[in-house]
Amino acid sequence: MQNTKSALSLAASLGFASLCLSACATMSTGNKPTSQIHVTSSDRVFLRLVPLDSVVGVELSRAGLDATKTHDALLSEFHYQLFLKKQEEAQDSAGSTVRVTVTIQHLQSGSGNSGSFAAGTLQAERNGKIEDATWEIRQSAKDNVPGEFLSLHVPRMLAKEILSRMKGETKRKNGMNDGMDYNPPLMLLF
Repeated sequence: MQNTKSALSLAASLGFASLCLSACATMSTGNKPTSQIHVTSSDRVFLRLVPLDSVVGVELSRAGLDATKTHDALLSEFHYQLFLKKQEEAQDSAGSTVRVTVTIQHLQSGSGNSGSFAAGTLQAERNGKIEDATWEIRQSAKDNVPGEFLSLHVPRMLAKEILSRMKGETKRKNGMNDGMDYNPPLMLLF
């Protein structure tokens, strides 16, 4: 009788453990938001910067910046940074292997004792597959630059941060990349 109770107790605890492990495995397969998109050095990139909306325009006007000039300066900085990274660019979307769209939702440049904040999304389209990423920049007030340098600093800061989110796919330790962004479920054999 005692052996039967201990066997049932062991079976119940093993059942509970396997239930917990399977729950963890299914939770890890969910789509988690990413902070980068995959662009390799062999890709021909067509980069599109969505025009800045009215929210960003108001945020820039508080700092004394023009939204149209900031958009143009940011686009020029993107092209320059891609040139420095030796990333090949396509002049139009037809000749590209990956099309990257940058959208900026907030752009508050720091001044005085308030820090900088910027947020947006990246979208990469390759062979009909779409990959989304969100990015955010938060800088403290000690990183602020004088007001006369904001028109140069803001596009450079944004371009470096956004382009740092474009990275090649990492290879797994065993040399295979099977597209899994999680560890396979743990299987226990008794």
